[in-house]
Amino acid sequence: MNGDKFWKSIERFKLFIELVTALFVAIPIIYLFLANGLAARMPVWAVLLISLFAIFLGYLLGRNSTKGTTSLSKSKDNSSHVLLHTIDFDYREHPLDHNWTISSDEGNQPTVTHVSDGFFGHTIKIRASTPYAMDYQVEPIAQLGKSIEIVVKVEKGYGLYSLASFLSKDGSTRQDIWFNYQVGVGEPRPFSRDKSEWIVYVEPELMEGKWYKFSIDLQNVIDRSIGKEGWSFRKIRSFRVRGNVQIAYIKVYK
Repeated sequence: MNGDKFWKSIERFKLFIELVTALFVAIPIIYLFLANGLAARMPVWAVLLISLFAIFLGYLLGRNSTKGTTSLSKSKDNSSHVLLHTIDFDYREHPLDHNWTISSDEGNQPTVTHVSDGFFGHTIKIRASTPYAMDYQVEPIAQLGKSIEIVVKVEKGYGLYSLASFLSKDGSTRQDIWFNYQVGVGEPRPFSRDKSEWIVYVEPELMEGKWYKFSIDLQNVIDRSIGKEGWSFRKIRSFRVRGNVQIAYIKVYK
């Protein structure tokens, strides 16, 4: 059971307990009211109304709490964070002329096309018939960023990655680890046996024009994955794109 389902179950159990407790208070009063009819004294009426209100309030609180829990798995808004760096495509040259590098096992580079989008302006569309990796080395000003925003259109087989350096708890070992961001729900899980790559599930925001906005709290991802094994964040090193995608921008926030 993933974390979201667990907390939903807790909230439902809490709501059930609240309702049962309220009913234990209300049932004897309701019985007394039915036995005495309209001759029941005012205190009984008052307590009955209070009990019914408690049941109704417990229902509302439980339902709102469940809604709040559901939203935890959604992408978080970065609007309150400090923007450190934006990787955009406001140019007509090839991305290779703007700090991107491309590698391919078969030597066939993907086709990169500049597309003017009515929602985000200058974007690039990447099409490939063979596997490739397109990498961007992060600027020094953004290496300490802890929040990432990627606006993209993706197709089956895509890959959106960030590479970061981590330090062991005793400070003796450094390791570079990839996070592969995939649409879905669930806890991060190792992709490789040596745990140098992790699958991180994100529920992106669907925007106009069928764009997806991935808003990633990097510290939260670390706490739920390699942080449990003693690794602490040092710096972001690079971003990577694979597969058939269209990218509007990548932003790094403090």
